[in-house]
Amino acid sequence: MEHIEAKKILIVTQEFPPRVGGAGVVGYQNARALASLGHEVTVVSLGNKADYQGQPFKIIVARRFSKVWIFALYFILKCIKLNSVDTIILNDIGASLVFALFFNNKNILAKTLIYLHGGEPSVVLQKPNFLYRVVGFRQKYLSLLHNSKALIAVSNYMRDYLIRAIPGSIDLTKFQVVYAGVDSNIFNYSPMDLHQQLGIPQDHDILLSVSRIVKEKGYDMQLKLFSQIVSVNPKFHWLIIGDGPYLAELQKLVKDKNLNNNVTFLGKIRREELPKYYSSSNLLWLLSRAESFGLVFTEAQMCGLPVLALKISGVVEAVVPGITGFLVDDASESITYILNREYYKLSPDKIFLYSRTFDVRNTIKGLALLL
Repeated sequence: MEHIEAKKILIVTQEFPPRVGGAGVVGYQNARALASLGHEVTVVSLGNKADYQGQPFKIIVARRFSKVWIFALYFILKCIKLNSVDTIILNDIGASLVFALFFNNKNILAKTLIYLHGGEPSVVLQKPNFLYRVVGFRQKYLSLLHNSKALIAVSNYMRDYLIRAIPGSIDLTKFQVVYAGVDSNIFNYSPMDLHQQLGIPQDHDILLSVSRIVKEKGYDMQLKLFSQIVSVNPKFHWLIIGDGPYLAELQKLVKDKNLNNNVTFLGKIRREELPKYYSSSNLLWLLSRAESFGLVFTEAQMCGLPVLALKISGVVEAVVPGITGFLVDDASESITYILNREYYKLSPDKIFLYSRTFDVRNTIKGLALLL
């Protein structure tokens, strides 16, 4: 990559691995990628410093107190000379809350980039929780957006959605798209024998789902469809990775439908271990009802795994139908694709090639231009 003038960059984020979520992953990968370009990167977050030994960036962590985390981040940031930082990146809503309340100086905000991951209109503007209402976060947040240097959306779909959803006349040139990149040094083809390790019959195809286990990810729909699939052909196994509030109910439904022999729950797995599962499955199957982009789809494709998803929102930018996977207008259409094993017709080489579009070494160039 071409030489870029080194800058002092501060990334502020409430969420950060190993507390994994989409926003936290984006912040972590951006920190690593920007540091690899020679920038001096400091991350301020919540967590345990021991989790971040050996990283190419500096990290300052506050202990995660559920009720007073805002002040924990505030006291750390107050000790940092923000005027000496070249660029500030607010990685999630939590970071934006802290800055909206305590660091709303226009000179500071003029060098601040704000990531918008998709939930902001609902969480902040339309249905704010009790805390947000008490502190008057809505108006302060809008002021933050207006005075920032740039607003970063993780897909073109999300950019257009946010432009429509955020009230007021924000300069449209502030809205920039920077895709959530995936580190190909971590996510690459690295198979293992899942059949032997998990006791799955060798002649069963493995359908993989990876996400937080919530209804919004489509698990209730998928279970109904999977039941129909195995009633026609039982040689399919559904492997589910993740944790969340819907997990217990989903496990009970699987048991009630007598599908325990065809469904395996692996719970939460370290992100660095995911490539083994992507590389050893036959299809990533996730029927999310809404996705700002769908990082899991790009992770799978980095490992050569085709995907099957609903044709919605930002997912259409992550998947190329007939090349890297399949997009369906109706969830029930996935039954035919799976029973016919259409995914065998896709070329792993073409999947690998397209996935490089989302290699963090490429996506970081868009962010670097905004520093």
